[in-house]
Amino acid sequence: MPSTAFPKYGDVVVPAKNMSFGSRCWWDRPPCRSFCGPAGTPAPTEKPTAALPTTAPSLIKCLLRSFVLLFVAGITANVFVSASPRDSFAQSLEKSLLEACVEGRPEEVKRFLSRGVSIDIKGEKGATCLIQASVLGYPEVVELLVRWGADVNARTVHGETALIAAAAHGHLEIAQRLLAARADLEARDDEGLTALMFASQLGRAKIVELLLDRGADVNAQGQDGSTALIRAAWGPQIKIVEMLLERGADIAAKDKEGRTALAIANRRGYQQLRDLLLKRGAKE
Repeated sequence: MPSTAFPKYGDVVVPAKNMSFGSRCWWDRPPCRSFCGPAGTPAPTEKPTAALPTTAPSLIKCLLRSFVLLFVAGITANVFVSASPRDSFAQSLEKSLLEACVEGRPEEVKRFLSRGVSIDIKGEKGATCLIQASVLGYPEVVELLVRWGADVNARTVHGETALIAAAAHGHLEIAQRLLAARADLEARDDEGLTALMFASQLGRAKIVELLLDRGADVNAQGQDGSTALIRAAWGPQIKIVEMLLERGADIAAKDKEGRTALAIANRRGYQQLRDLLLKRGAKE
């Protein structure tokens, strides 16, 4: 049978009457000998191009491959859409707002807030802009954040609030502003410690006075049973111990290990504190 009886599309033989569907002319292979002539029949001079799939199994494989490629492309596109430039831009603005608060730049803070950046975003260890400004002592930034509606009772991952942070670091003006904004006076961290306990232990006398004036519980106890008085005794913070006793601190209060303020004074050799406590009625 002459080879001209088999019109081609590329290297694919268009099925003839006596050919099965999809037979291809491979010239030097048995299918070609079967349909194009006996062995030794001159092969076409045209070099074959890439074959198109024509058998049913080949078509199915091709369709499956195309489906997989489209599916993967769809997933990839979805990933890029979910991480859109708009989201990245918003994250960049939030990071810039946190940096402005940490560095104490109120004008930049105001500029970012006016652009709609979330005021209560959290940075390292869950600290909000307000908490970070309270730790670092930026009253102008704190004032601005409070006026813009920052959550004054937001907490870090360890439960600290902005008031606890201000009290621990001795920032009186910030503590006053937070209290004016209805900060929780008795908020506790994960160990049950209040702002008064922190201020008493760290010798922040003016803040201790402020908190007591606002009605802080002088005998509140942490998870370890310690009170502001017991924590002040570890200092020793003599002035604060006197202040706490004048405001009704329980001189006989014990922590969970049974230690009173006097027991701590005896153990640490704080003679001045010991004399004060004995004078105020402490019992050995």
